[in-house]
Amino acid sequence: MTDLDKAMQAALSVAREYYETNEYLMPICLFETEDKVVHVTIDVEDADQKELSLRIIRELLVTTSAEYYIIMSEAWGAPPSEDPPSENPLRREMLIINGVERKGGKRCMVFRIFRDEMGAVKELKDEGIKIFSGRFFELFEPEGMAGRA
Repeated sequence: MTDLDKAMQAALSVAREYYETNEYLMPICLFETEDKVVHVTIDVEDADQKELSLRIIRELLVTTSAEYYIIMSEAWGAPPSEDPPSENPLRREMLIINGVERKGGKRCMVFRIFRDEMGAVKELKDEGIKIFSGRFFELFEPEGMAGRA
């Protein structure tokens, strides 16, 4: 098991513990430098703030000794359709944990979130889905270089 795998398992444990007393997990990026663990929350309510958060994280990752990073967030998942997942009546609430190594390795864990009638999380079920594309997987690449060969 790699350091990234261990860190992702630790992140999942933290999420499970967090959900015991909280309903919503704010999107967060975690990475470790030589002397500390850094966490940066990601504002996803406003598109401009989301972009700013990702630019700051990218700059921190490019300029530090971090060997990997993890992004944990909730998202809507749904079968392919013309509607965005958040508007699809078949949508499911998911917890997604993405991990990326500086040397190129990528990991993803996707869990369906089951809530009780009061909205509290009662179960996280591993969906076995693996997603390896999108901006959250490109943060080690300098601004403007993401997606280039």
